[in-house]
Amino acid sequence: MDPKQIESEFVKARTAVFMGAGTQRQKIGQLQRIENEFCRRLAREPRLRLELKRRIAETLLDMSISRGQTLATCRARFKGLVKLGFTDIEQKAHYHLYYARAALERGHPQIARNVTNRMVQELRRSLRRRRSILGRKLLRLLEELQSSQGF
Repeated sequence: MDPKQIESEFVKARTAVFMGAGTQRQKIGQLQRIENEFCRRLAREPRLRLELKRRIAETLLDMSISRGQTLATCRARFKGLVKLGFTDIEQKAHYHLYYARAALERGHPQIARNVTNRMVQELRRSLRRRRSILGRKLLRLLEELQSSQGF
């Protein structure tokens, strides 16, 4: 089957789980089954398999943060995503910003400060080498978080 068709089916399946009814545990199980099924179907496409794993890890982090899970749970999801790497610097900045905000909301300003400061430095280095409208916007958001919190 065409990898683009498989990718389209994956997006529909993942979105259905994310938007559908069910407990957090049920959704995690469904996402794990989707990941296993589609990784099997993409056995000859290592780059696409990695992207699929990243999308699942992003979804798990999104669910943990949006459903008010503990910082320990969010941290585990965040570390899992970091371990897989990011598609690009903008994705990395987006999820670092999202995690930093979650840390702040859960009363962990030092974690938010550390994550934010590291990402600001990395994003600035990246933007000196290349242009990115989204990268600049994310940098502004990270810098606003720094200044609003006195980082």
